[in-house]
Amino acid sequence: GRAYAAGAVVVPTPTQSGSFRNSKTALTTTESGSTGTFTVRLMRAPTAPVSVGLSVTNTRERAVSPAQLVFTPQNWSALQTVTVTGRDDCALDGSVGYQVVFSKASTIDANYAGLTAPSVTVTNRDAGGDKADTTNNPRMVPPIVPRPPATDAPPSTTAVMAASS
Repeated sequence: GRAYAAGAVVVPTPTQSGSFRNSKTALTTTESGSTGTFTVRLMRAPTAPVSVGLSVTNTRERAVSPAQLVFTPQNWSALQTVTVTGRDDCALDGSVGYQVVFSKASTIDANYAGLTAPSVTVTNRDAGGDKADTTNNPRMVPPIVPRPPATDAPPSTTAVMAASS
């Protein structure tokens, strides 16, 4: 054993017995706005409310809801649903992976204080495949086609008017 000074008070480090359970470790969304869901619950009743925040590692590719889960001594075993919605990032980037991550648990319950729920891996499939899809996304602007080089030909007598929107 260890030797301690006379009169020392030794406080053992408590073992945290709380834990989280996610229903999935991975899911898929698409840039066209499809969603994926998973559920989270506690594995044992807390003595006080337990709050965890949710965020993602790539904010251009997704939206997550809700932003926070709160477990209480009354609802600890109820499944709380998290919804992840794919977003179009207007980039031809193929399928992009990211993670839904949880903040450290905020609580006065020593079994959960500072614990982190396991992250969930998400793949957001590109909406356009190999091509940009500008028809369903008003934020995307069609590519600009460069003008052909100028020639020495005389100017045309036909006037062309561009339509404005």
